[in-house]
Amino acid sequence: EVHAIAVAFALCIGFLLYRYIELPIRHAEIKISRKLVGATISVSLTLALTPFWITLAHSSTVDYTQVRRVNHGFGVACEFNQDFTPKAECRNSEKPTLLVWGDSFAMHLVPGIIATTDAGVVQATRSVCGPFIGMAPIDNITYTRSWAKLCLAFNQSVFDYLSATPSIKTVVLSSPFEQFLSTGDNTRSWRSLKIVGGQLVEQEPTVYGAVEAMRKTVEKLRELGKQVVIVAPPPMSGFDSGRCLERKATGLLILGVISDCNIPISDYHKKQELVLDFLQQVQRELVPVVYFDEILCSKLSCSTLLDGKFVYRDSGHLSYDGSQIVAKKMKLGDLLQTVAR
Repeated sequence: EVHAIAVAFALCIGFLLYRYIELPIRHAEIKISRKLVGATISVSLTLALTPFWITLAHSSTVDYTQVRRVNHGFGVACEFNQDFTPKAECRNSEKPTLLVWGDSFAMHLVPGIIATTDAGVVQATRSVCGPFIGMAPIDNITYTRSWAKLCLAFNQSVFDYLSATPSIKTVVLSSPFEQFLSTGDNTRSWRSLKIVGGQLVEQEPTVYGAVEAMRKTVEKLRELGKQVVIVAPPPMSGFDSGRCLERKATGLLILGVISDCNIPISDYHKKQELVLDFLQQVQRELVPVVYFDEILCSKLSCSTLLDGKFVYRDSGHLSYDGSQIVAKKMKLGDLLQTVAR
């Protein structure tokens, strides 16, 4: 929609330039003079330097690359590519009592959690590999069956670590979850690789299947004496609010209905319909779910900027600043340990 508006705007400007500038000049009898040459050079220099002046006027001391850097939690070392091991770089205690488990949507919680609790925290995360025992996603682009097998092994290794680590009392699970709920769209299609009766089976992802897989995961964790809580993904609607905020902060043009960079509540609910359905079923039947909506959302929209800081780094992930600001407003670290069961 925004691209269409921009193209239409460019075509209108092009026609006006042609009709009222190019045609009159083409048919005008122009006599070369020093005054005309000087004026032409002045106008040309002005046009050439205008982009530089605009850039200079909107230049900022803020490093937005740093503001919007990938939120790995404790650090990039915690983006596990093999089985989980409790790396020193991915924990802040020799005897952690809280484990954060999931994909990149678990990673982005860590800065906020460690800022809002004195409990020791350890991070067990692998991108796209949601926190399910016995289920992993497959797509038609990047995440192959071989990758899914590694995801299954990673999650089993996290469970094995929990089984061998009695100091951990609370397990925090998080993911966008959408890769486990539907077959996707025309761009990307998803399947679920599950362990059924000791065999690997590919199935169509459904909300029901994800709820049952979460049920088995939670039951196994509780058999170890762990308390469990899920953190929902932040409100999102598909557009890159981090980029929008950067353009707004630097004075660049923003077109469309999201010019304030906030997320319309109706768009959020539509985009996340299956995810919200899944989480509501899980909360009703299995385990508490913590949402960011109360902090970020009104009846009309969800904020993407709090206290002058970017809440999001992209279309869905919290920035480092955003993770801490939101967590402090809801005392997230202590809240998770209080509501987990």
